[in-house]
Amino acid sequence: MKNWKILAVSAVLIAGVIACTSKKDRLTSNTLTITVDPSTAQNVNAGETLSLSAICRSAKSDNVAINPVWSVVSDTADLGTFGSASGKTSVFTARTPGTGTIYASYGSVRGGVSVTVVSTTTSNGGGSTSASFTIFDDAFGADLDIISPPSDKVNVFVVAGCALTPGEDTSTYYQGTKSWKSQFTVTAAGWAGWYVGKNADYNMSSYSSGKIMFMYRSAYDLQIAIRSSNLNSDTHSAKIYLSEAGYTADGSTFKLASINISSFQLKEPSLDLTKMRDLFVVSAVGSKIGAQTNKEFWLDDIRWEK
Repeated sequence: MKNWKILAVSAVLIAGVIACTSKKDRLTSNTLTITVDPSTAQNVNAGETLSLSAICRSAKSDNVAINPVWSVVSDTADLGTFGSASGKTSVFTARTPGTGTIYASYGSVRGGVSVTVVSTTTSNGGGSTSASFTIFDDAFGADLDIISPPSDKVNVFVVAGCALTPGEDTSTYYQGTKSWKSQFTVTAAGWAGWYVGKNADYNMSSYSSGKIMFMYRSAYDLQIAIRSSNLNSDTHSAKIYLSEAGYTADGSTFKLASINISSFQLKEPSLDLTKMRDLFVVSAVGSKIGAQTNKEFWLDDIRWEK
């Protein structure tokens, strides 16, 4: 008799599980709909945010208790990011200009809204007000000036006995299809490097609370610098080694570096962000890394970020 009671209870429990499972399956495959609010196509400036809500309905409820997953499909590698990966609400932060569709998904069911991220970078005289200013991302940024005519945006500097040859590398890179590789030789007292920037004063003051970010692959403690037009390129102090910023250089893989703009200003109080010329400078310095012959390092995804 007891065994029959146990079997009867078990049958009820199993039936309940089957019923619940079937109900969930029916919900996601037959009656569930997801609508993203706002539902009309959105234009968002780079650096701005867009608040999102997922409205989840079924045949019996206008507010189904599920947590959809947020994602974006776009023609740009980094259109933007989400404050919350899942849930009824999230905030999308626009990053890189491009177009795409934001989705809220639950199983095979999803709803979406088109989004276009617009750059707010102004022309040379006005400076940059966008959330991100590209130095290098498969190519050098369109807002950088030609420094070495007729067509070179990269200027190499070396002292006697030193050498540096920069160029694209399509076999070693962090993202996209290429990185910027430098092969260098330095004496114990010499240095070699390259820089990019503007030919006239350029206002980058909107980045005063921001940072310079880049991916590096190097076995050598590189020096990173920026310069405004009121500073002498040889004697100014707005220069920071990777090790000073807390980063190691083992050369084995790409690593992320993020250096606050304020750190350069602490090193060089005369740095004037309204009169920027050299927006990114990298050097191999013999007094720091010792004499080196035919060595190399790679940089990728270089940018100023707010």
